[in-house]
Amino acid sequence: MLINEFFQNFPMEWDPIEFKPLSERDEILNEPLDCIRAICLPPLDPNSANRWTFFLSTSEVNMTAIRLNCGPSFSQDSTILDDGSKAIISFERRATLVPPERELILTLSVHPGYTVGDIYDMIVVNNRHKFEIDNFAEDSRIWVHDQLQLFDIYGVFSDEDEIELAMESVNSRWPGDIPDPVEEGVYYG
Repeated sequence: MLINEFFQNFPMEWDPIEFKPLSERDEILNEPLDCIRAICLPPLDPNSANRWTFFLSTSEVNMTAIRLNCGPSFSQDSTILDDGSKAIISFERRATLVPPERELILTLSVHPGYTVGDIYDMIVVNNRHKFEIDNFAEDSRIWVHDQLQLFDIYGVFSDEDEIELAMESVNSRWPGDIPDPVEEGVYYG
């Protein structure tokens, strides 16, 4: 059997998690966490909700982080959500603690001993990597909201006031703190 025939008869399951750069996957997963930043990005359209992402600080001293982002794949059709696709969850090495474009930064203290790999495991064990997202990434705030809850359940955060503020902030549009409650996320599998 030719390799092409094999893949036609036994298609590989699509993996929604990617590492950037892929060659540093193991190093990324072994990075310790100094803190987690939930970051509100400007909306693509002024009438739309903000997009959200995480920066997992791996060294406040060296100013390095892993960006944990949820965005549309555009290549894997949504099975539940209209006008969307299955999301890509990316762990990307960054040489900065925050992105240059941002509306709001929420720094969340973490208990010592956690690594990026622990965050990865929490996401995978709870199928949080199987998310469907709209094509404008507005649903990224739903995904960030859900992961804040998940990380809190696992005891990652050390300051309840910080997590409470983060949960309230994700339920608003920025700038201006305009109330915009998060809807339930759409997960598959």
